[in-house]
Amino acid sequence: MPVYVGLFNFTESGLQAMRESPARVREVVHWLEDHGFDIHAVYYTMGQYDLICIIESPDEESQIRAVLALNQQGLFRTMTMKAHSVDEFAEIMERLP
Repeated sequence: MPVYVGLFNFTESGLQAMRESPARVREVVHWLEDHGFDIHAVYYTMGQYDLICIIESPDEESQIRAVLALNQQGLFRTMTMKAHSVDEFAEIMERLP
């Protein structure tokens, strides 16, 4: 399953509803798990991003749908990056011409 790193920033609406944020995050994690995602980590952070998560998605289309559904809530903006393990990256390098 592909691995993704999600970087989240709260919108103004998200900041106003901050007290409910942990409960909402838990709900999203359970929803994702029910839809075949494997959640490796979710952390609130200080700095450029407010929250990060590392997840395995069943496939790329599922990842796109999940990100779009989460963004439609209007509580945060996301940046999603596909991640590769060291072994996966080594295999890619071995196939270079």
